Amino acid sequence: MSSSAVLSGLFVAGLILLAIGLERFVNVYLIGGQTADAFTRLLIGVVCLAAGGVLLVLSAYLRPRARR
Repeated sequence: MSSSAVLSGLFVAGLILLAIGLERFVNVYLIGGQTADAFTRLLIGVVCLAAGGVLLVLSAYLRPRARR
């Protein structure tokens, strides 16, 4: 697998995890945080946001720079 495919895969996976994390946060906000599983949804949101952010930073850091 070429490195550009790996980098685009990291980027796409990071965006997907960020979207899942944001959806979990909105879901907890809409249900009011009063159900028993609100903490679990919030925890999943935090983990997905952190993992997505790490993957996006890795894809930006590992991208080869253009030489002048």
